Amino acid sequence: PYGDAIKLYYVLELGCYIHQLMWTEVTRSDALEMILHHIVTITVMFLSWLAGFQRIGSSILLVHDVADIFLESAKCFNYTNKIGGRKWAGIVCDALFGVFAVVFFVSRLVIFPKYMLYSLLHEAPTIFKGAWPGYWVYSVLLGILQILHINWFYFICLMIYRLVTTGIEKDERSDDEEDDETPSK
Repeated sequence: PYGDAIKLYYVLELGCYIHQLMWTEVTRSDALEMILHHIVTITVMFLSWLAGFQRIGSSILLVHDVADIFLESAKCFNYTNKIGGRKWAGIVCDALFGVFAVVFFVSRLVIFPKYMLYSLLHEAPTIFKGAWPGYWVYSVLLGILQILHINWFYFICLMIYRLVTTGIEKDERSDDEEDDETPSK
């Protein structure tokens, strides 16, 4: 009954990830990690669709999407603050970034390993009686995603620490000269 909705979700997500892959800002220090993340996610989507694992595939996509809503919203308010000089937008940006950090932690460092990785590593061998060749492929792909999640959460925490202790708000991944000239709050 949900086949058409999941198919639409997959198509939209595939379009988004291909677009993000094509437009990754290579000047950022984490560009390789972003490219790897997009390639791995596209591969997981493709393989889960071919194997008929759309429920787990769409669950993985949802876990990745939920935090991004708050990050992209925070970016919009950050630009409004910097370009438009609206102080209130900076406050909303900081609040949304805080919500993003919490949601990122819960979705990618609690839910993803507790349910997706656990299911793959502990339940799949039992269900498939250890004779499933895709086990190692999915294990590597989801393992790469988890390593990237841990890496990015470290930088999220570092950014929050710097914001609280020194007031530095610049995204350290950016190598854009324009950001260096923008005055801080």
